[in-house]
Amino acid sequence: MRTIVRLIAAGALSLPLALGIAGIASAGEGAAFQHSTTAAGPDGALLFEVAAGSGHGGSAYQELISVAGPNGAASSHTASWAHDGSWGHHHADGDDHHHGSGAHFGQSQNAAGAQGAYHSDTSSHSHG
Repeated sequence: MRTIVRLIAAGALSLPLALGIAGIASAGEGAAFQHSTTAAGPDGALLFEVAAGSGHGGSAYQELISVAGPNGAASSHTASWAHDGSWGHHHADGDDHHHGSGAHFGQSQNAAGAQGAYHSDTSSHSHG
C-alpha cells in the first residue's frame, strides 16, 4: 500500500514538469484550460487530467489521477465549482430552470493492492 501512495506522490510531483507552461485559452465569455498526460512502461501506467474554467457566472476545477503498477492501482478525483445562480438547464417544455448560487467541493481516493484496499470520499457544499 505504501508503494501505491509513493507512486501517486511521485506522479503528482513530476506532473508540473510534464505540464510545462500552462496556458489559458479564451472560450467565449471566460477562460478555460485543459491538459492530460498518459504514460506507460514496464513498471506501470499513469493518467493525469486537469481542467479549469470560468465564465457565465461561475468557475470550475477538476483533476483526475490514476496509476497502476506491479503492486496495485490507485486513483484520485477532485472537483470544485462555484456559481452565482445563473447556471441552469433548459427543459423540453421550453422553461429555463436556474439553480441558486453556491459552492461545491468533492474528492474521492481509491487504492488496492496485495496488502489491501483503501477508499475515501470527502464533499462539501453551500448554497446562497
